[in-house]
Amino acid sequence: MVPPAPNPVEDQVANEDCGNPTHEAQHRERTVKAEGDEVNRIHLSRLKLCRARVNASLHSMALLADGWHLSTHVAAFLITCVTATAWAQGTVIFNNNTAFATIAERRMRCADGPLVGTHFVAQLYYGTQGTSANSLVPVASPPARFRIPTTTQPGTWSGGTRTLEGITFGQTATLQVRVWNYSLFPTYDASVSGGGVRGATASFDYTVPSPGSPPQAFFMENLRGFTILAPCIPEPSTIALAALGAAGLGFVARFRLSKARRLVQIPGVVGCARSSVG
Repeated sequence: MVPPAPNPVEDQVANEDCGNPTHEAQHRERTVKAEGDEVNRIHLSRLKLCRARVNASLHSMALLADGWHLSTHVAAFLITCVTATAWAQGTVIFNNNTAFATIAERRMRCADGPLVGTHFVAQLYYGTQGTSANSLVPVASPPARFRIPTTTQPGTWSGGTRTLEGITFGQTATLQVRVWNYSLFPTYDASVSGGGVRGATASFDYTVPSPGSPPQAFFMENLRGFTILAPCIPEPSTIALAALGAAGLGFVARFRLSKARRLVQIPGVVGCARSSVG
């Protein structure tokens, strides 16, 4: 899947909030509320899906009961199984710049500073508790892009809510975040094979909260940042703009030099200047 395009409005709001304690507190409150709304939205959508499956199951059970004379208890048991399957999906808020309850370094860095550039992406990998890093699988959602180079929140991304398929409420999962240059490689594995600039966090545990828990319960508290042992390369658009600017400056300099030479070579211009001095 292609990562979503960067949101310049989000970075602009973050830039305005930076440095103002009141604005920063309001920004954190807005972030927590938005993340809570997203979790509630997913739970509501699952409730609707669950209801749809129950209705379908009721219809199927009615047909089976007519044909096989199933008891009411057996039908109810099968419906409960369908309902549990619909709800048996944990969620996590895939952000590293939210209002965490604990203080820790969760930003991603390169050898020359915090990682920036929308050509770099972060993807969440997961598995049941104790799964080795090599056996973790990526979530179904596309990776999240890092922020633009002018952001006041370098080293961070905003990924929203992710679904952990097969991980139930109350179950502990093992998570890992992997980062790579998406403009050069479509997947992390391709970046590994191609020797691209990449990095991964240490694996960490996450226990899926029960429905109705506060948004903070869905944060990746055990996430820790890492440093890619290579310089951060400016994103392609930045390089293109820099090259275009350099070419423009060179053209202006050559134009002025050429104009000055033509003035010196015009007969009478120098003589006129000398006569005005005398």
